[in-house]
Amino acid sequence: MANSDGDPLRFVTLHFPLRPGVTLAAVRAALDGIRDLDRAGPSFWNWLAFPAKPPKRVPRKPNGVQLITTIEGGAVVLGAVEISGRKVILSVNSEARAERGRALFEPALEGLVRPPLVERQDLEQLLEEQRAGGEQPPLLDLPPDQIRAILQQQLEEHYRQVLDQPIPALGNVSPRRAARSVKRRGKVVRWLKALENHSSKRPAGDPISEYDFTWMWQELGVAKLRK
Repeated sequence: MANSDGDPLRFVTLHFPLRPGVTLAAVRAALDGIRDLDRAGPSFWNWLAFPAKPPKRVPRKPNGVQLITTIEGGAVVLGAVEISGRKVILSVNSEARAERGRALFEPALEGLVRPPLVERQDLEQLLEEQRAGGEQPPLLDLPPDQIRAILQQQLEEHYRQVLDQPIPALGNVSPRRAARSVKRRGKVVRWLKALENHSSKRPAGDPISEYDFTWMWQELGVAKLRK
């Protein structure tokens, strides 16, 4: 899953605390002076790609999903900026945009805010927390099949990395290495079954509960041991 720049999707929020004595009016004026920001409310701005241009085409794997947000007129939204309480909050959907945003906003807000506190969330974590709080996650405005594709692609990317990482249950070797060992192959099978059982216990209709681990069994060469 990627954003319109082709960056891996990850939700990053930068919280810039206002310095003592700084007025909200001064902060609003500073934000209004940033040409890449488009005010959408008394304390809310969209951070737009400037100059406005069509989303960049990036190569991606078959069935890959690209998350693109635009406003009326076709300008691509890079992030959202709001003043909440005594903080300026920048919300973006990639690490690269977080770095770009910090480089853009810190000079404009110099003397008004302190260095930001940074919060990072993966897609699954964000959806879980918002569901638990009774909120409607923004991505849930997407069609259900697209949400499912986003989550399952993120899982696949995660598990492809896991296949080459040490796993304690496998004797601190990677699943790929363990699968090549006759002595450890049974542990690999039990590990894969544990992943499937964990996924199957998700609530009915949860896209994660529908994730198909077949490719992992095949890639590790243990598909014949799957029962």
